[in-house]
Amino acid sequence: MPIARVSLGLAIAALAAGSAQGQAVNPLAGDTKAAQAPAHSIHPAPPQSRGKLEADPASGGQVFTDESGWYRFTMANGGTTRLEGSMRLFQFQSGGQKAACLSLRIANNALAKFSIQQIQAELDTLYPTFDKTITDNGLTIVARQSITLDAPGQRSVPPMRVLAWDTRDKSGLAMTYALAPLPAGQLLFACGAGSADHAREIIQRYLRLADGVVVPAR
Repeated sequence: MPIARVSLGLAIAALAAGSAQGQAVNPLAGDTKAAQAPAHSIHPAPPQSRGKLEADPASGGQVFTDESGWYRFTMANGGTTRLEGSMRLFQFQSGGQKAACLSLRIANNALAKFSIQQIQAELDTLYPTFDKTITDNGLTIVARQSITLDAPGQRSVPPMRVLAWDTRDKSGLAMTYALAPLPAGQLLFACGAGSADHAREIIQRYLRLADGVVVPAR
């Protein structure tokens, strides 16, 4: 399988979209639904673990904690991670085949005045804001459906959801893009693993949003 890579154009477009939201259009303008629960499933990102790939006794694999504490990502032993510019690349084995994921943090204040609960309550209304970012970069949207992230050990709070698109580029390469609108900005996380179902499973099972996402950008 070709190594999945986020196009630089998509990264730039996502960054521009985030800046534009902060300056012009508030995607949650108007009446925001009241939160139905006191909190959502946000995981700790210990300062001493940030920027490190460490053994994860809970999964038997290894876990990377984002430098800014936005997320934690678990993968099988033997997986690797590195920075490519502002994007972080993960390569690992999943289900007996090669998989690759990429993350990009887009820090801005577009949604800084909203809580996680408010953003989650209206998550699906944000698709039109970001659809154009996907299609303007030569990708065809095959399907779009939010992904509910697993939340082991946090059964008393609602799980987090992220926007998600299954796509194909002009060469036929399949990628699933997930985007989390957050008080701190937006997190773009993309995976390629042979099929959309497999990519979605990786994101659902192994991506965890962490406590850095609730701190608005300065």
